[in-house]
Amino acid sequence: MNLFAKIAAVILVVAGIGGMLYWLTVGEGGASSAWADMQKIIRNAQSMTWRMEMSMTMPMPNGETTEMIEMTMHSDCFYKQPGLVRQETTVLIKGEEITTITVVDFSTEDGRMVTLIPSQKMAVTANLGDLSEEVRDQQKDFLGELKKLIEGSNQPLGEKEIDGRTAQGFRVNNMGYEMDIWVDPGSGLPVLMEGELPGLGKMAMMDFAFDVEIDDELFDLTVPEGYKKRPMALSLGDLTEDDLIEGLRFLATHNKDTFPPSPMITSDIMKDFMEKAMQEWKDKEPSKEPSKEEGIKFGGTIASKLTRMMMFIQVKSKQTWRYAGGGVELGDAEAPVCWYKPKDSETYRVVYGDLSVKDVAEDDLPPDPNDAGSGSQPASPEA
Repeated sequence: MNLFAKIAAVILVVAGIGGMLYWLTVGEGGASSAWADMQKIIRNAQSMTWRMEMSMTMPMPNGETTEMIEMTMHSDCFYKQPGLVRQETTVLIKGEEITTITVVDFSTEDGRMVTLIPSQKMAVTANLGDLSEEVRDQQKDFLGELKKLIEGSNQPLGEKEIDGRTAQGFRVNNMGYEMDIWVDPGSGLPVLMEGELPGLGKMAMMDFAFDVEIDDELFDLTVPEGYKKRPMALSLGDLTEDDLIEGLRFLATHNKDTFPPSPMITSDIMKDFMEKAMQEWKDKEPSKEPSKEEGIKFGGTIASKLTRMMMFIQVKSKQTWRYAGGGVELGDAEAPVCWYKPKDSETYRVVYGDLSVKDVAEDDLPPDPNDAGSGSQPASPEA
C-alpha cells in the first residue's frame, strides 16, 4: 500500500470519529429503571474511558483505479473535562497495522489537534481556528452527545448475556440510524453500544468507565523529538449555513449527484472522491507518486468539509435538525433535503435538492421523517 493511501486512511478514520456521536441525538421519552440509572451516571460524569471497535469497507489505490477492502479499527479512548480527548488507534488494512495517537484540546479559545503516526515518525497537526463560545462550550462537554442520547426515547429489547452478565437492551433511533445500548441493571453502567454506520460498516463501544482518574500527561500536545510536522487545514471557526450547504454538496456530488440516505460519508462516496483526486494528481504529475502533503491534503479536504457541516448541525440547529434527503437528486428544487430552526428564529430554514434555502413556518414543514409517516413536526428545542 503506498503512503498516500496509508495517510488518507488514517486521516479519514480520525476525522470520522469526531462526527460519529453526532447522530446519537434523539427526542424526549420515558425510561425504565435501568435506563434511568444509566442516565444519572452519564449526566454527572466528568471523565470517561472506553474501547471502540469498527469494521468498514474502504477504497484503496490499486494501480490507476481503486479497490474496496475490509478494514478493522480498535481504539482506546479517553475523555476528561473540559474538552480533552485522546484516542489510541490501531487500524488493520490488508494484514498491515497502522497505529495512531490523536489528542484534541478544546479547553482553549483556539482548539488544537495532533495525530502521531509512529511508524512514519510523523505528526499531523491542526489548529482548529478561532472557536466561537458556543463551539467551545459544545466541544468542552465531549460527553454532551452521549448525554443527549441517553436522555432520548428508547425501545426495550429485552435481556441478553454479555461477558457473563445479564444486560437489558434499549434501541434508540434518529434519522434512520439505530443504536442498541445494553445496560447492566445492577450497576446502571452501559455494557455495550453497537450499531450500523450506513454505507460504511459497523461500530461498537464497550468497557466503559466513568469518573476515573486520568493523568493530564495523556493529553499533552507536544510533538516528540524526531517527528516531522505536517499541518492539516481543519478550522472550526466562523461556522455558517454555507458550511451545511457545502457539506451536503460534497456528499451528493460524490454520490452520483444524489443525496445519501444519511448525511454522513460512505465507502462509495470516499471511492468516488479518491478516484477523482488520483486522476487530478496523475494529470498534474504523471511521473510522480503522491507526496505525504498530498495525502494529508486529501484527508483534510474531507475532514474539513464534513466536520464543519456536522459541527454546524450540532451547534446551530440543536434538536430541531431533520434530514430527509435520501434519494433526492442534486438540483431538485422541490424536494426538501433537511431543515432546522436557528436560535431565536420564528421560522425554520429548509434546504432543497438544488441547495436553495427558504424560510418556512413550522406548520408548513414537510412530514418529520423520524415519525414514520405520522406527519407530526419536530419539537421545538428546550428553553
